[in-house]
Amino acid sequence: TVRPSEVAVAAETRYKAGLNVIVTGKDLDLVTGVKIAGVDASFSTTAAKATVVLPAESADGDVVLSLANGNTVTAGAIEVVKPVVESLSEASVVAGGEIVVKGKDLDLVTAVAISEQACEFSLDGEDLKVKVSKLAYTGDLVAAAANGCSSSAAIEVTYNESVSIEYVNASVKLGGEVKITGKSLMQIESISIKGNKVDSSVRYPLPGSTAKIR
Repeated sequence: TVRPSEVAVAAETRYKAGLNVIVTGKDLDLVTGVKIAGVDASFSTTAAKATVVLPAESADGDVVLSLANGNTVTAGAIEVVKPVVESLSEASVVAGGEIVVKGKDLDLVTAVAISEQACEFSLDGEDLKVKVSKLAYTGDLVAAAANGCSSSAAIEVTYNESVSIEYVNASVKLGGEVKITGKSLMQIESISIKGNKVDSSVRYPLPGSTAKIR
């Protein structure tokens, strides 16, 4: 059967989500479907050209053309544009505050997290304005695109809210665990019992709400 031949793939400008991927060749009017890295893409064709819109969910991978008879033709592999975090407006930020992220192609970002805590954000020109979650703590700011690609930068998180603690147990045996509950527990830097530090054994099963010490 006749199938597209002499196929080649190129970017109309860049391999960036929302822009066009151009496939050239022969008999491209036979194409009934296009996938980029396994993701369905919208397209239009003539006998010598297929114009494909790169989906936001597509990562690096092959451009595959499918035909009505079930056959497929691989046009070639592409490497997509990814968001890149280059700098933060501040190296240290207060939980609940705001920070500006600068970089490249940040309009591709669909999620921002600091120390795995989701943060609200908005695009401001070419930058991202990020509102730091009150549950965030020192770690990495990660900006992720719809295709799973991400870029990160280290950030220190400080706090300006007071910590309140309540003991769940009135007493405990030596070597046992003491469970405490309260507010803003992620701000705790160290815990001592009668002058003996136990901060290396502090565990936070629910960030910011409970802690167990041994």
